[in-house]
Amino acid sequence: MDRIGTIRAMSLYLPLTVTVLFWLRRRPFLAERVGILLACIWNFDTLLLVHRLASRFDWWTVRAEKGLFLGMPVDLYLGWALLWGAIPPLAFPRLHTVTVAMLALWFDLLAMPLLAPVLQPGREWLFGEAAAIGICLIPARLLAAWTAEKRRLSERTFLQILAFTGLMAAVIPAAILEQTGGDWRRLLARPSWMNSVGLQLLAIPAVMGLSAV
Repeated sequence: MDRIGTIRAMSLYLPLTVTVLFWLRRRPFLAERVGILLACIWNFDTLLLVHRLASRFDWWTVRAEKGLFLGMPVDLYLGWALLWGAIPPLAFPRLHTVTVAMLALWFDLLAMPLLAPVLQPGREWLFGEAAAIGICLIPARLLAAWTAEKRRLSERTFLQILAFTGLMAAVIPAAILEQTGGDWRRLLARPSWMNSVGLQLLAIPAVMGLSAV
């Protein structure tokens, strides 16, 4: 396996292994598991947003040809979602969110340069790192903690609505379109009733998720 293949494999399997080990060690109760799931969903949505911003502002550059989702390596995408969605509430359930954010920043300062050439940091990559922590990590951490502790109902409901809306209205349709060779323009050109039916079907899991708040 070449360097690129090794980096891509490790970027998925290391976070996955750490997640499984902490899960087996802590045996999270139901509310914690729901919070972890919601935190991962939040990262599934927002990591793609940050990646698009990174491409726009040259925070970092992806150099990979296969296994991409909206220009982002799928293995890196899934590993990053676990790293910031599942691992913080499993490994540091009692740490303050600011402390977790500082640990994530310290870790990324060490790890990001090691991802080259798959993910090549640009000169402004620290701005991207700050944006990623603010958009992805911190809200996910708060959502997981509030859900596990069953507090801040209005705030976690708001974050949960955003998470499911992003998943159902953006991430899943984008994945389907990318796999089928379609595009958004073709989707928008369809009869409005077809799009309406599709949106209602996509809304069913979101409503079920919100009913569990």
